[in-house]
Amino acid sequence: MGDLFSLIEEVYEVEKGTLFKQAKSELQVLKEQFLNERKSMTLTLDAIPEIDVTELGWTDVTREGGGPIDGPERKKLLQFLENIRGQDFVEKIRSISNFYDNPDAAMQAMFGEEGKTSEAQQIQVALSYLVFYKTLTKIIANFNAASAGFSFEAFLAVLMEGEQVKANTGTIADFLSRADGGTAMPVSLKLYQDGNLHVGGSFRDLVGDITNPKFDHDLMRYVAVTKRFEGQEKEGQNVNGFLKWYRFDFTLDNIFDILSRSSKHSRLCIQLPKRGQAFIDALPGIADPSPEEMEKKYAFAFTKEMEEYNKSLAEELRFDQAFVDAFLKNLSWATQLSDKFFKLYDPDAELSDEEKAAPDYEPRPQYVKRGASAMIGTGDAFRGLIDIVVGTMAQINDEAQAPRYDLDNKAVVGFKGIAGQVARRAVLANNGGPKSVGKGKISILKLYSVSAEKRERVRKLNLKSNWFTPEQSTKRYNAMSREQKIVALKQTRGWLSTEQFGLTQAMVAEVDSYSTHRVLGPNQEKAFFGAINVGRKNTQTVLNRVTKLLNESLFDIFVNVKAIQDNTYAYMAGGMQQSALADEAINASTNVISKTEEFKSTKGADK
Repeated sequence: MGDLFSLIEEVYEVEKGTLFKQAKSELQVLKEQFLNERKSMTLTLDAIPEIDVTELGWTDVTREGGGPIDGPERKKLLQFLENIRGQDFVEKIRSISNFYDNPDAAMQAMFGEEGKTSEAQQIQVALSYLVFYKTLTKIIANFNAASAGFSFEAFLAVLMEGEQVKANTGTIADFLSRADGGTAMPVSLKLYQDGNLHVGGSFRDLVGDITNPKFDHDLMRYVAVTKRFEGQEKEGQNVNGFLKWYRFDFTLDNIFDILSRSSKHSRLCIQLPKRGQAFIDALPGIADPSPEEMEKKYAFAFTKEMEEYNKSLAEELRFDQAFVDAFLKNLSWATQLSDKFFKLYDPDAELSDEEKAAPDYEPRPQYVKRGASAMIGTGDAFRGLIDIVVGTMAQINDEAQAPRYDLDNKAVVGFKGIAGQVARRAVLANNGGPKSVGKGKISILKLYSVSAEKRERVRKLNLKSNWFTPEQSTKRYNAMSREQKIVALKQTRGWLSTEQFGLTQAMVAEVDSYSTHRVLGPNQEKAFFGAINVGRKNTQTVLNRVTKLLNESLFDIFVNVKAIQDNTYAYMAGGMQQSALADEAINASTNVISKTEEFKSTKGADK
């Protein structure tokens, strides 16, 4: 505990005879234990405010008179995160990293060498950084759980004074940042294991956000985060490691430059047709909608499947729309988070041997394609889908006054239980079949099945001779005016065939060198802009470094809060017969009020 413990213990050893001539109170005994047994760090860590990381709690936003109203958990988190220093996202992450490395230097930079601020304000800032570390650790430790991805988005949205973007609203943005001059900056968030980062998705949706922006900027900002934990751990309460942060922008000017240097098949997205609009006009059929657009159809099909399943359940077990909506959000059907639940699609499966033998044939890798890939109904993938169902049940229980689902009952959560049947309905909504509603007429695979017309369209789109190379296309695109670029993006192979773009971690790290146009945001020299240590052990480490800021006055508050809890429990457990315990709890509460008023008056004086 450093100098603080040494000082307190020295005074205690010298003065204890004078101080404790009479019987020690419960509170005094607790203080001795607090110091002598070195338990204060655990107590203090536990005393750091706990934030409920359920996404619904943070984004409980309604409208009243046209303005947003934050939910209680978001308000609680915001009152801490607004103390994180920095004018934009990059500065805030660097501030958090610097605070971990050297809290004293970071505090000195904030408040000056003479500490020209109150003790209360310094403690307020220190606790705000500790809340950040503790809450982020809580999210990352449970990242594979249902809704955890949305919690991460919500957490960063609060840090950036913004809000999450609802699904199926015509954008690939996950949340908005308002820390850039108060404007609505769209941000797409990616979180992967370090070394496996993949920044990618629907090229069609990316183009839509750039050419028809829904917010204040005609770009898409990507924030990519990679995580690495000690001992090859991937999740759990004991994870300890770091997060690496990257950021860059796709814009109308740099999109071709960046994707011309992307993954091999990602480069096909930017190919322009040699015959221009004439080639497009002659194409049979129409392009499939984007996965985000398809998701609306999937949501409808799953809702109908659940309505049918409810008919076989007792009334108290039936699933309402709140469950359906929460499950769909946790599943994230249209995004790469749910790719593991799908079979791979072979884009060359419909080609004849003669077509594959053509000189300009270029084989393409298999991938998950919404509208063509079937969902998996067996094995580990299906068990993972059941986990999403059970996680959603737990989420509903947490939000209800009384638990609705018995999660200890295998008949509810088992493979053959209710959760398994809900997962089966999720598969039927995608795959269809004789057991699905209407024999699958509204299922995704039925709606977007391959027809002879679609097969001919795919054949023409796959002919290499119809396209300029990615390099030729980039040169032509860069010579165009802004208006011409907007038209050209909707003539590309990626737009017409709903191809996926993709950048590896190595590509993201050097993406700023791919274009002469702006790629990075403010305060950046490279896409990588910082690392943050996370984990309970790492949070403990930074807590050790700020001990002298959390002085005896703050310790007194923590000790008295614990005394209130312990003595009240003991009083109740004793049948409310031991009035001395009640007196100790009352005295402790009086001390908490006194110390809190002291901090409040100090803070008020600074203003």
